[in-house]
Amino acid sequence: MGELSPDLFACWNHQCSDPAQQDLAADGLSDIILSGVARKKGNRMSHRLVVVSNRVGPVNESARAGGLAVALVEALRSSGGLWFGWSGEISEAGIGEPKIEEHGPLSVATIDLSEEDNEEYYKGFANRTLWPLFHYRIDLTTYDRHNYRGYLRVNSNFAKAIFPLLSDDDLIWVHDYHLLSFGAELRRMGCTQPMGFFLHIPFPAPEVFTTLPNHEVIIRAMCAYDIIGFQTEGDRRCFVNYIVNELGGTELDDERVLAFGRTFVAAAIPIGIDTQNFEKFATSREATLHLNRMKNVLGDRLQVIGVDRLDYTKGLPQR
Repeated sequence: MGELSPDLFACWNHQCSDPAQQDLAADGLSDIILSGVARKKGNRMSHRLVVVSNRVGPVNESARAGGLAVALVEALRSSGGLWFGWSGEISEAGIGEPKIEEHGPLSVATIDLSEEDNEEYYKGFANRTLWPLFHYRIDLTTYDRHNYRGYLRVNSNFAKAIFPLLSDDDLIWVHDYHLLSFGAELRRMGCTQPMGFFLHIPFPAPEVFTTLPNHEVIIRAMCAYDIIGFQTEGDRRCFVNYIVNELGGTELDDERVLAFGRTFVAAAIPIGIDTQNFEKFATSREATLHLNRMKNVLGDRLQVIGVDRLDYTKGLPQR
């Protein structure tokens, strides 16, 4: 686990006027996210990990969800902390007081969405606009100003719901394209805790991203985070090129970027998998039974196996 001096956090306030201290803060958050959550040892500072994602996945051992949920739950199981997000439920009241459940050292806080929120924020702007656009499918991208406003509204409501649950020494880790403007909303409410963001999908080239109306508003909001993580160096490069060429920002050394008066880190931090559990399952009795069953069904035929979901970005017809 990463351990840093408490002095490093003296200038987490995003309005800090000293660029050198801003740079130190961004670098410190990068170290923490890359190496783990700083834990208490002696007189060192301890940080609670607060994970924010669109959906909260299952946290019990037997339940397995998608890649994002699996990655997050493993980190939270080992460190403890708070996981906040949508319950997956639609209610007439919409976003209200979070429902909190305790799972050992992990607290899970969930909120419901209204039907309007679900249509505009989730089905609309997130999945009909951002998802195809970020996957270079401009031909499938739709833009609706009502959906855009709904996206901003739900991001703001997420921030309002979690803000009372935060502590001064929390480390906030936000995930994916559903919550691009969430950090800026928290900052507007006075949040000064370190915030990192990780994008689990590609970031498009500037020529593609600028086809999005209000693209500068989205990027300005993203710059409220102290570190922005990408899956690949190519994705990071596209983001930085947009900042420099479209907004007049500055690329500094050590993956730091200066834009809108803030210095933050833009880094390629590819997500991994739990190789030990995969290896363990591959040699388990259950896996052997599945393998023998498949061999009996296939006979001498060849079979190509993929783990892709049925989505137009996966190129399944072309394969």
